[in-house]
Amino acid sequence: MSKFPVTSYESKFPEKFKCFSFDMKRPEFRELADSGCSWITSVECPAGWEVVRSGNAEADHLDIFFIASGEFVLETIAGIIRAGAGHVLLIPSWVDRYLTLAEGGKHVYARFNNPERYPKINECSACFSPVVEEVCFYVNMLQNNSSYRQDEVSYAKSLGRLLHIIFQRELHKSVEFDHELIAAFQKKMESRRGSFDVLPIAREMGMSFSTFRNFCLKNFDRSPRAVVEEIRMTRARGLLDFSPLTIDEISGELGYADRFAFSRAFSRCYGIAPAAFRKRHFKK
Repeated sequence: MSKFPVTSYESKFPEKFKCFSFDMKRPEFRELADSGCSWITSVECPAGWEVVRSGNAEADHLDIFFIASGEFVLETIAGIIRAGAGHVLLIPSWVDRYLTLAEGGKHVYARFNNPERYPKINECSACFSPVVEEVCFYVNMLQNNSSYRQDEVSYAKSLGRLLHIIFQRELHKSVEFDHELIAAFQKKMESRRGSFDVLPIAREMGMSFSTFRNFCLKNFDRSPRAVVEEIRMTRARGLLDFSPLTIDEISGELGYADRFAFSRAFSRCYGIAPAAFRKRHFKK
């Protein structure tokens, strides 16, 4: 006998199921909330998690899973979809479904309550995407960012905005974004040392300045200088948090003339000097 149509609404949570959900009412997440995102949850779960949903059991929405590790098996009347590490699994809520975690792992879940804004999404899909690692990294940083001090709020707002950009790229990816170029650009920026001037970066991307400007506006909704500086400051914070490099060494790695120029830029962004930030975060 066919499993479909589904008539039940059940969830099975194995032992050691762990999740952390963000408060989407926080002002740092306003842009995400305004876009229809009502839920972001970091999940760590062993095999055995099961979700049974009838398509008419809830208000219409879109479920998105960014899978860092493990394997999902999704069964619908259209067939079976398997999604593993590095995949984005997208599920419209109006589809009858059985979702199981065949191999335990970690993922980030996001929910959008306004599927009418994405009319081309009408069926379940899974595809490999380079954004999975970014989403999991940004969510992990937000999860460890519990203070409401001014620099922490600014940092959370910056990470929230990066998540907003990535989510919109995924929801619109059939037509609107240059995924291969975005991945190449992000990889280049992650390993960049020294100069962060926009024109050399544009040339290394094989673009004129005007083409690079259009690329940034189209894919990040920001000017090239704003995009580069945001990435630069995110890296600065990571180096202060997790690396043994001195502030002089970090200044040089990020292309500042000296530690004073770096300190001014960092203070302007986060409201605290790099030395004070590092001292506070490495208290014994």
